[in-house]
Amino acid sequence: MAKQQESSGGGGGVAGRFLLFILITLAVGCLVLKRDEMMDENVEAKVEAGDAESRIPAGMCPKFCEARLKQLMDHHGGADFTQTSDLLEKAKSEREKMIGRLEEMYGKGERYYESIFHNVDGKRRKFFIGPGDQEARVSEKRFQRKLGMKILKMQASLIEENSNLEGCDCTHGDEVESQRRRRLQGGDDVLKIVLPDVKSTYDTVVWGSGGHSAAASHGNLLHESYPEYMERMAKDVFKSVGLDLIGRNYAMGGMNTAPEVALCLESKMGLDADIISWDSGMTEAGNPKKFDFYANRVGQHRNRPVFAGIQLGQSSGAEPKIETMRRMENWGMSTLYFPGEVHDAMHEGYPDMTTLSGPDAEAAPEYAAYFICGDKKEEGEPRCGDMKYTETTCVNRVGKASWHPGWKFQANVGHAMALFMVDSLIETLEDINFAEANKVTGEKYDPLKLYKQLKETEDSDYDKFKETALELPTDMHEVLEEFPEGEDLKPWIPLRKHSYCHSSHLPSESRYLGLFDGNFTSSRDGFERGIGFKDLKKMAEESSEVPSTDQPMKLVFDEKLHENGTEEDGSPCAEPVQLDFKDWLSVTNKDGWSTVTFPNELELEYYKPDDDSKPKGLIMLCFVLCDWGNCPDGELNRDRLEALEFELNGQRVKQMIPIGEQCSFLQHHKGFFFDPNEKGQYELRARVGLWEKDQPDVLSYIRITSLAVV
Repeated sequence: MAKQQESSGGGGGVAGRFLLFILITLAVGCLVLKRDEMMDENVEAKVEAGDAESRIPAGMCPKFCEARLKQLMDHHGGADFTQTSDLLEKAKSEREKMIGRLEEMYGKGERYYESIFHNVDGKRRKFFIGPGDQEARVSEKRFQRKLGMKILKMQASLIEENSNLEGCDCTHGDEVESQRRRRLQGGDDVLKIVLPDVKSTYDTVVWGSGGHSAAASHGNLLHESYPEYMERMAKDVFKSVGLDLIGRNYAMGGMNTAPEVALCLESKMGLDADIISWDSGMTEAGNPKKFDFYANRVGQHRNRPVFAGIQLGQSSGAEPKIETMRRMENWGMSTLYFPGEVHDAMHEGYPDMTTLSGPDAEAAPEYAAYFICGDKKEEGEPRCGDMKYTETTCVNRVGKASWHPGWKFQANVGHAMALFMVDSLIETLEDINFAEANKVTGEKYDPLKLYKQLKETEDSDYDKFKETALELPTDMHEVLEEFPEGEDLKPWIPLRKHSYCHSSHLPSESRYLGLFDGNFTSSRDGFERGIGFKDLKKMAEESSEVPSTDQPMKLVFDEKLHENGTEEDGSPCAEPVQLDFKDWLSVTNKDGWSTVTFPNELELEYYKPDDDSKPKGLIMLCFVLCDWGNCPDGELNRDRLEALEFELNGQRVKQMIPIGEQCSFLQHHKGFFFDPNEKGQYELRARVGLWEKDQPDVLSYIRITSLAVV
């Protein structure tokens, strides 16, 4: 349901408007703080010891520091987070526990964990590899560099914080070290002192997963997507070293990589994404250009994420995409992919249920059983088809189709991702620990110094990536086939310029944080839902005349698509099934002129580029793509421009130049580039005519999903 708005009159209206102004101001301020806190990497800034007034008498500092050390070590499970050897020991211990859980799920020893996740030589399979030299492992090392920078930043922050804690230096000096030794040896109790709070984690590691309906886990329960399997399996390992692992299932059924998703990556995946993947298992098998577009936009993301490919295809089908990733790696990005032959080998490790006797079949571990029946996966007898989907709840749910993989397939990919992530973390810690152990004799371990060194190499790689804009294609037709040749538009603009995106799609960080509706929320479920399509139609039917003033475009959702399904007794499903929905901004012929301003004030501040660069003013508008190209009566889009009117900041939109199946670049009478207003924003005005002149009673409408400016 849409949020209910309270109304007030008289003086209360003035007070209400003032309060709203204050709330918006505070929201913008809090949002900027949140963004800066998340993105700030300026860990070099030192806190001067003399600035803070000491509340602890100098003579009490040893006791205070001993209590602080005990607090930290108790909170961190006995580990000193400033000592990499302690972190390494914790992570390895948690990895063993994780592998123990996997062995229980798939079967230990002669069962199936080993045959699925290990090669015949007993070594763990390489689930994600770089596209270049396998000895150099360039992209793998770049990803580990990213993890290492998070660890080193955490250590540097802890050391700096403890060096001036209430006026006490709890990091340096023989007294602190002797207290640490006594603490570890079970020394005397320390004086009870009020201590600062300790964080449960110090940074995030975010994997944002994109792709089609199978990648979105359609047919399964919401928690049965492979990013969620990854997060649940590996989360404790990352938490043991102060990192919060987050898997975001942000795939969407029937969606391509480009141009809509590609130009909206930051608003969709979030500014904090460390890995952005795309699953090509059901879409774009033969279109490497869109994949290339997407890869360039991942490289443009300000958090410098890894670009990961999943289900790229087999042999010749995968090679064009791997070549794109190889070129991006040479240009300075980190690119990894899940080799198809490795995935096939994992599937060969499952038991063939046609070869097992009744008792052996019943004894097969849950995660390994009834996945392979003869030469078929998740279908055939005995019972592989029956066991494909979880049937204990929400039995009649949407998406249970033959072409969608079941929960065992999702778990297989997710657990491979978890093993890759954990092995990468531990190798990172081993490298840092080696550097720490081999420092010059007498030199103190300085994580800040190591952090700076890694940051310099990362900066160098991304400077190289920026310079390669000159190596991009010179004709837009080479970027997207749909774009006509000879247009006066350089490919580096949509491929590499910073973009603002105002998109109604779910899932997206912009919607969850309330940025899209201009009302920041920290709850992630308090965002504006809009109104149902049925309610919109009813409102239009009851409308007697067209408004004479501009109306805001309405956020609308399809009630039927938002239904999860039903239980066996016909009651609605209690558990969520999917979260990907193509909600839209609506304009009908009953609305008159309708407007939307993008980016709104919150988006303008939150997605402001780090270099303060300004957009060129190239505008992309995307409509909902009708299923199989069959639009219902009344729906209009770019193919019916004669029935539509658009203005952008007062300029009439003359043409819509197609880029992809549902998106267009807008063009005015002088070209593609539109000037912003004084705030750097764009106001789109739209008016919808009749669907058919001889059918004036049919409600006509447009459904806009995304507006982006680059």
